[in-house]
Amino acid sequence: MSWQAVARKDFRDASRSYLLWGLTIGFIALVSLAAAVLGWVQSNPTSTDILGVLHMLFQYVVPLIAIAISFGAIVNERDSGSLKILLSLPHSRTDVILGKVLGRTAAFVVPLVLGMVVPAVALLVVGVEFEAAKYFGYLLFATLFGVAFVSVATGMSATFESRFRVLLAVFGFYFVFNILWRAINTASFVIVLTLSGQWPSWMPLTVQETLRVFQLLSPTGDFQILRQALMNDVLFASEVSQGLPDFRLQLGAMAMLLVWITLPILIGILRFEEADL
Repeated sequence: MSWQAVARKDFRDASRSYLLWGLTIGFIALVSLAAAVLGWVQSNPTSTDILGVLHMLFQYVVPLIAIAISFGAIVNERDSGSLKILLSLPHSRTDVILGKVLGRTAAFVVPLVLGMVVPAVALLVVGVEFEAAKYFGYLLFATLFGVAFVSVATGMSATFESRFRVLLAVFGFYFVFNILWRAINTASFVIVLTLSGQWPSWMPLTVQETLRVFQLLSPTGDFQILRQALMNDVLFASEVSQGLPDFRLQLGAMAMLLVWITLPILIGILRFEEADL
């Protein structure tokens, strides 16, 4: 047995628990609700207008769903004792981690894609102006954003031995990086400017550049950078208007999302290899 077999089993288990179907219906309902609300308050909304409403929900809901799917990937099996049975089969601990993260990723991605594609067909049928590049570009970035939280939650599930510690870690991560991060950044800069009277001259970056670097450190900030560029038709453009993320910032956001997808799993593998089961 290998990581592929672990991933297939994990995905099948999600299917049997009706998790996939429940999430698919939930995503379809979410997109449909955004379209209905916008259609009620605005005449002739476009698919991009709907994404604007949807984004306010997605940046908070998508990570929570990813966490709910993934936080128990390893720790639940450790608590139940089934992890020892799984590891008694001819595959390594790394196989288990990789299989689990891929299985949970599939359990997240399939409902999200179906939940966006089905309403897209409905929008086309009813004659809503549909901007496919922006709609499916947003779906791609939302998928990467959610997969980053799948990776974080699965990595923490492999790192900590108790369910309580995993929950504390993943929801602490969500609260800090998804809700408080901008406030923390702003407060820290206000404190520095208040104490010194000006931005320190020894800093190699300006205030604005430093704020952007801090934004890149959060997966939510990365998602917002890419979404802003996409919606303003400057995605990876060489020249952008003032106030919009430039090419380097967009490239940095994409790179950091990939880091958030890979790094937690690597840390989880290292910790899990050393764990006493």
